[in-house]
Amino acid sequence: MKRQKREMHLGLATDDIAWGEGGSRTGGSASARVGRAAARTSRTVYVEHIPTKVRLEGAIEEGNYSKKEMKLLRDKLRKKLLNDLPAAVARKLRTPGR
Repeated sequence: MKRQKREMHLGLATDDIAWGEGGSRTGGSASARVGRAAARTSRTVYVEHIPTKVRLEGAIEEGNYSKKEMKLLRDKLRKKLLNDLPAAVARKLRTPGR
């Protein structure tokens, strides 16, 4: 039985990459005294290369974002972190030329 090839991204197998995120929300409907305009959200996104335990994090500033805006900002941050990950792994492994 043949093993399927793992998809690669910039030299790293996608099976070796983990994603995660966290966030916070202030104000909003939970607080009766705070209006909707005062509701603010922030988000932290991380990407980790599992074999080397290299973890890169990025944050979206606290602000008033619609769901669509937050999704666009999160996707943009994920793409940036994913592009920075191979260089961070190379630094950890002390691979020349990266």
